[in-house]
Amino acid sequence: MVRQLIKLRNYYAGHLDQPQMTRNWYFSKIDSYSTVEKNIGKMPLSRIFFVNYSESVTEYQMRRVTRVLIQLNIPMDELKRWKVLRLAGLSETRLKKETKEFLTKIVGI
Repeated sequence: MVRQLIKLRNYYAGHLDQPQMTRNWYFSKIDSYSTVEKNIGKMPLSRIFFVNYSESVTEYQMRRVTRVLIQLNIPMDELKRWKVLRLAGLSETRLKKETKEFLTKIVGI
């Protein structure tokens, strides 16, 4: 099971337009969804995989911002924070602290 999950992770790693890769998202992509979900307590390697590779809200927000920055492909000094947030489908009020820092420090907007 872990091998199948790792293959999924590796396949979708470069796809920035995917939905948030949570445990349920991984479950929906595997063949024996209900069996794995019911027996996850007996599968320590699978549990470790989900702890390490399930995407948090912050990681998902940063991935969305990154996707927009790549799509815009304009110089950093011409970027507008509101435009990046709008295209990423995010709002300033719902941004996690780490995502705000990412926009402010890394991107400079």
